[in-house]
Amino acid sequence: MKRDMSWAQARDWLLKRLSGLDFSLYPETWEQMTFYLEALEQKASFLNLTAVKSREERVRTQVLESLFLAINLPRGAFYCADLGSGAGIPGFLVKLMRPELKMLLLEALPKRVSFMQKIIKELGLSGIEAHTLYLGRDPWPGPFDIVLARGYGAVTKFTSHAAQCLRPGGQAFYLWRKDCEPWGKGPIPLRFEGQKELVGCKSPLLCWQA
Repeated sequence: MKRDMSWAQARDWLLKRLSGLDFSLYPETWEQMTFYLEALEQKASFLNLTAVKSREERVRTQVLESLFLAINLPRGAFYCADLGSGAGIPGFLVKLMRPELKMLLLEALPKRVSFMQKIIKELGLSGIEAHTLYLGRDPWPGPFDIVLARGYGAVTKFTSHAAQCLRPGGQAFYLWRKDCEPWGKGPIPLRFEGQKELVGCKSPLLCWQA
């Protein structure tokens, strides 16, 4: 991966982009984030996560959108699941920003789960776990207060799976990559609550309630 942006430059860029929002990026939190992101850079090829070609691209897409999601989640100590977490985007970054949340990272590929478990252990984090799970084949987990995802596929697929994991009244949040993911056909089993956008974010945040 091309490292065309220093972490100091990345932090300054994120702070400017998120200026005016209810947002605090504490030094300890940023240190944990850079530890995780450095490890992700080093292991991306092994984990078959090579779509992002540079650090700047990751910061301007995955990191920015994950922080935007963290800011927009309801306040409180909720039980959350990141569906199809990959190597932890967005759930790992959301947890670092919102340590009061209990986060379960669900991913089908064992080597990605092992990577996340290693980082969780090395950072000494509590209230976050990574599990190997193939949604739609393995037993449904939950119920959760909040379900979130990025890059999960069609909107109908995400909402269908989220609906089976959520408690009554729970909420689902999807960073929708509308340029490459269809809305899909078929009914949406959740009540649409609206769409939120941040200037500079390619993925709008779609919100539903069970």
